[in-house]
Amino acid sequence: MSVFLRYDGTLSVSDAASVFIMKKKNIDRILSFDSDFDKVAGIVRIYES
Repeated sequence: MSVFLRYDGTLSVSDAASVFIMKKKNIDRILSFDSDFDKVAGIVRIYES
């Protein structure tokens, strides 16, 4: 919930959970079409346009 609240609800709960796990596991890249991950400092979204 801390990650969810940090982004004022602009990340979904599932996105916030993904970010939390990524931070805990030192993962800095995610394969996703979800542009909400672009808001998170330290995470690079990998996608094809």
